[in-house]
Amino acid sequence: MNYIFINIFWILISFSALAQDCSSEAQLKLAKIMILTQKSASRLSLEVDKYKNGSFDAIHKIIDISKCIEKTSHEIYFHCVDDEKDHPDAMAKTSKKSKFFFWKKNPPLLKLFPLFWQVIPKLQVGTLIHEISHLCGTEDLAYFDGLILEESFKDNQFDPYFINFHETEMFDYFLNSKAEKYYINADNYRIWSTYSFCIPGEDCREKYLSSKGRSEIMVKNVLDIKKNYPIGIETLVRSREDIRTFLNQRPRYGNKLSEQEIEDILKPLE
Repeated sequence: MNYIFINIFWILISFSALAQDCSSEAQLKLAKIMILTQKSASRLSLEVDKYKNGSFDAIHKIIDISKCIEKTSHEIYFHCVDDEKDHPDAMAKTSKKSKFFFWKKNPPLLKLFPLFWQVIPKLQVGTLIHEISHLCGTEDLAYFDGLILEESFKDNQFDPYFINFHETEMFDYFLNSKAEKYYINADNYRIWSTYSFCIPGEDCREKYLSSKGRSEIMVKNVLDIKKNYPIGIETLVRSREDIRTFLNQRPRYGNKLSEQEIEDILKPLE
């Protein structure tokens, strides 16, 4: 118990120095989010590294960016901004200049806007990965899915399909692109770190559109929500049946699963 208290104490001390104009409540939330972000960045780096001996173009550049994200996630500074007039739809943004942190020359800095605190933890972590990747050389070539606000979970109302990829050319870019520069798109790293690493034009369709890949993402979504929100057994049952209905439909990509395969996928929701 004392160990936990000491850890929380040092987290707060650290973030009071690393997070300017952030309330004590925001600093504590941010400390917890950064632990998840660092774990997510580390997992992505390990997943990408498994592809290093493959024949995929630019894989070593992806490895370098992923390792940079992992390293920078331990060095980042924050500035909480109350005024959202200039960026009403933004959650966060990298910044090169700051009147704060005078003891460190040009620290990696993220500005956090009010909308950042309104979305679910999964998107907060993904947003930080996206923004940190900009500090590692990525650009905004395409965005892949929408916001899920905290208020979406009132009265246990949520959709296990909330991955919500838009069926657009942008999504096709992520799944199919063999473009030379796909590796520098920042939102690729958000999606990869949130779900699973894949190579556009190679194995992304299997991981994200097949019945097995899509349903495994849905199950993971429900379990992630369960960690953060007090959802009841009725919601779990409904989610399980919603996913079963999806799996019994004709798959958009890949083969239809057997009953045993469906049961194995749904087992974590029992």
